[in-house]
Amino acid sequence: MPTSFGWASLSVTRFFLASCVIITHSGIISPNTKVFELLGQTGYPAVFAFFLISGFSIAHSIKQNPHRFYFRRFRRIYPEYCLAILLSLATTFFGPLTLPNIGIIYSPSLFETIGNLLMLQGFFVNPLATDGPVWSLSIEWWLYMLAPFLARISFFAVFTLSLASFLGLVIFYQCMGYIQVLPLGLNIFFLSFAWLAGFTFFQKRTILTFMNMIIPSLILFNYYIDLKYGSLIIIFTALIIGISNINININKYILSTTKTLGDLSYPLYLMHVPLLFYVGANMKNLSNSYIPILVIYLSVITLFIIYKGLSKVFYIFIK
Repeated sequence: MPTSFGWASLSVTRFFLASCVIITHSGIISPNTKVFELLGQTGYPAVFAFFLISGFSIAHSIKQNPHRFYFRRFRRIYPEYCLAILLSLATTFFGPLTLPNIGIIYSPSLFETIGNLLMLQGFFVNPLATDGPVWSLSIEWWLYMLAPFLARISFFAVFTLSLASFLGLVIFYQCMGYIQVLPLGLNIFFLSFAWLAGFTFFQKRTILTFMNMIIPSLILFNYYIDLKYGSLIIIFTALIIGISNINININKYILSTTKTLGDLSYPLYLMHVPLLFYVGANMKNLSNSYIPILVIYLSVITLFIIYKGLSKVFYIFIK
């Protein structure tokens, strides 16, 4: 079982992974910064590393307390998700945004917005143009829906499903020549291998399940998508998961800080693109500027503090 040290390590890792995604996307308007040159290709691998942690954490959550699992997931995921969608709509409320390097960003249609609110992106609608990272949320959401069932069936069945997911992705790529745009919900199956790998590693800590967290992603990011440091991101995250049961005493203030960083990773991931687009459309000469990244962190931290404060008031009120 993960220890306090393990959860603290995973929280810091989640914050680092969110930062990798932000830095990667910052290249849209600030491609000449040193940090983008270093980490500008780590965003996509970071998403799969998020999947590893998510599958591992959900398996723990179900085993530890299966009662009201869906309610806990809804309260944890959906309010901030809706806030991110509102933010993405607000950025184009007064008209489309024009970005120097990618052109015009239009406001999502009502159909697209409703589809994304229902977590149907990748099924019947595209992810919001103003908040592309929500593509991964539908995958996680529907895996959450399946998680209690996965916890009840045999370990062998879930492990086999993980392998089948990756094999299906490879076959699809060989036939179609691409893997990043998967229609009609195929992304749920073909891109779930990392999440399932984290899930099965929690169920059985073996060399086989540990390597299953690493090898498929290494193949993906070395053979099919050649991304600098992609393999390192996956290996690093798998190692953090692997040592999550180590018991090391940590100061309570450090634990509190790491938890906050972990909690911040989710809104940072969800909300950075609308903010990035808005800054890029309204400011000039940002090609070598760190201002967009700074604005993202400050804005999300401010929204996070306000959201947490209002949430506490709300929960006190309904009690």
